[in-house]
Amino acid sequence: MKKIEIKLKELSLDYFPYTNVIGLSRSLIALGTLLTLLFNSNDVLLQKINSNEFINPFLNPIAPLNQYNFFVMFGIENFFITKIIAIIILCFVISGFFIKITAILHWWVTISFFLFSSVIDGGDQIASIITLFLIPICLTDKRKNHWLKVDKQASPLNIIGIFSVNLIRLQMAVVYLHASCGKFLVEEWYNGTALYYWFNHSFFGTNVRLQTKLDFC
Repeated sequence: MKKIEIKLKELSLDYFPYTNVIGLSRSLIALGTLLTLLFNSNDVLLQKINSNEFINPFLNPIAPLNQYNFFVMFGIENFFITKIIAIIILCFVISGFFIKITAILHWWVTISFFLFSSVIDGGDQIASIITLFLIPICLTDKRKNHWLKVDKQASPLNIIGIFSVNLIRLQMAVVYLHASCGKFLVEEWYNGTALYYWFNHSFFGTNVRLQTKLDFC
């Protein structure tokens, strides 16, 4: 038991997880969602097929999955209120203060946005997963701000943080492995024409001016 205790202590110091790298990771994820909310109108974020029906099927009517969605707290018609609150929360995440509280709120905002908005993509889904995996790290982080650099300290709680970090690494490895291998058997990907389709996609394509310059039109 003594040897195991020593090994765990060494592990908790060698892979000490509470660094400003965690702060940078949290901030970049929050920044992505923040920019989406800031630079897209409500009509773009919440698009409708007609006056009574949303593009997102989970909102026609609100599905049980969305009963506790952050952005429907005050009703869909008051989306602008929750949008402002979400922007404030994301700013606090980036600031690095109130780590334990903002970690949970950050995940709630990202998973809610993924299930609510009409303009989500794979990045929003990954953001909702990573912010969930970041919660154990943040709840065991004793720093007052995630940008602070502190001396390494051996603690059993470090193991929780180390496990979460490696879980995120595994998740990202699987995502990119699947993304790359999944394209091997698709003719449009290995002959390059898939790029043309994506550059001209109505949602995910390049800016019209850029398309003209690159002759994608």
